[in-house]
This record gives sequence, structure tokens and C-alpha cells, in this order.
Amino acid sequence: MLRERLMTKTMQRLSQRELQGHKCKKTNCDQGPYVRLPFTDHLLQTLLHMIQILISYLLMLAVMTYNMWLLLGVVFGAGIGYFALGFYVPKNRQSSVSKMSEHCH
Repeated sequence: MLRERLMTKTMQRLSQRELQGHKCKKTNCDQGPYVRLPFTDHLLQTLLHMIQILISYLLMLAVMTYNMWLLLGVVFGAGIGYFALGFYVPKNRQSSVSKMSEHCH
């Protein structure tokens, strides 16, 4: 959710720059369907991705201990987290921001 909010703000900032008539100094600035993220936004998104992978692997290791209580804790924790944060969805799921996100729902 934080990564999607970051992408939304970045896309809004880039579209405002285009509306203001920003001219890119590079020759390949506006080529293709992708937009290059600013370095700080990309660094923050990379760090969030690394934290997400770390948590995923730690949860996988906890489940692989074959301890039923840890397994149930992971499953119920994921369910409660989805229920608590699942109310907040993008207003327009067909936007370019949601197409660029990596989640599957």
C-alpha cells in the first residue's frame, strides 16, 4: 500500500511537470510507455521491496518449522491484516499506477 501511494505521488508529480512544459535534456526522455522514476523514489521503493522480501522469507521459515501454532498465527495474521487494510483500494483500478504495481489482486 505504501509502495502504491509512492507511485501515485510520483506519477502526479511527473504529470504536473509535463503540464508545465518541462523539456527533458536527454534525447530519449519521452520514448516508450514507461516513465523513469526519480532516484530517491526508486531507492525508497527498492528498500520497501527488500523489507517485503525479508518478511516473506521469515514467514516462510516460520511455517516450514511444521509448528501448527506458527502456521495458524501466520494464516490468521495475514487474514486479519487483509481484513483491516483491505477497505482501502485505488479509486481507479485501471490507472497506469495500478498496472505498474506488483500485487495480484
